[in-house]
Amino acid sequence: ALPVQPVEELSFADGRLWLLPRDATPKRLAELEAAAVIKLDPGLAFGSGLHPTTQLCLDYMARMADLPGARVLDFGCGSGVLALGALLLGAVAADGVDHDPQALLATRDNAAYNGVASGMTVFMPGELPSQSRYQVVVANILANPLIELAGELSERLLPGGTLILAGLLAQQAEAVQKAYPTIKFDPPASLNDGAPDSERPAESWVRLQGIKVG
Repeated sequence: ALPVQPVEELSFADGRLWLLPRDATPKRLAELEAAAVIKLDPGLAFGSGLHPTTQLCLDYMARMADLPGARVLDFGCGSGVLALGALLLGAVAADGVDHDPQALLATRDNAAYNGVASGMTVFMPGELPSQSRYQVVVANILANPLIELAGELSERLLPGGTLILAGLLAQQAEAVQKAYPTIKFDPPASLNDGAPDSERPAESWVRLQGIKVG
């Protein structure tokens, strides 16, 4: 059996969004009543929130002014942590896509536990309705799949919408960006931004985000 990933308490965007394990105490939950709080059990799916790429995505989403009211696609949803974060931050609907049936089970279960099941729908790849379009598309996978999926992810994003890509290393960012000619990207962001060079790892995970202009 796969080892179950522990969930640690993490905060994003200066405390606007928190990630807690499901066994967090009522006292702790009461202390965070003013924030959006994801209570997570990753089950057997990938996505406990500990990976830098997950943290990069959650932090950016928690800072997005236009996430409330948006329809969100989480491609490669794993435990559903990014889709859950979007819904708890005010997105009106989130669709999760994953090739692993365990991931879809975990996403459904976590959505129900967090009280956002009505906004969450899950699909296997190829099952997503062809007409579905989104204001926000997020994919935290790996560089090669991000390149292979560029056509579909770009097509799913509405003009003016935000694309968030993660699961890639700094040296892979240029190749990934080239696969998305309709997206105007910001510079890559990492958890080490602002740290002195001596403290930066040789290979750092980065997040790409941009707006669909074409």
